Amino acid sequence: DMVVHAIGMDPNVDNMTLSAIFDVKLNKYGYVDKPSTYLHMAETSRPGVFVAGAATGPETIDDSIAQGHAAAIQALNMLRSPVREAAE
Repeated sequence: DMVVHAIGMDPNVDNMTLSAIFDVKLNKYGYVDKPSTYLHMAETSRPGVFVAGAATGPETIDDSIAQGHAAAIQALNMLRSPVREAAE
């Protein structure tokens, strides 16, 4: 038998401020909300703002790395897209 004591993880105290600055939604636990774990990995509620790792809640190291990789690829793809004029 083995007992493992794991300390709970709380969201960053600045998530509310960051949510307001970047206009992204938080989930009911105070972490950055993401639409889907696999289909839209690293996306947030705001296009062009990506998230990875513990900002979305407790994650394994492998999942955090995969999310960071996905965020980098999505940002690169966005930068390679033709520039669009902002709607007024």
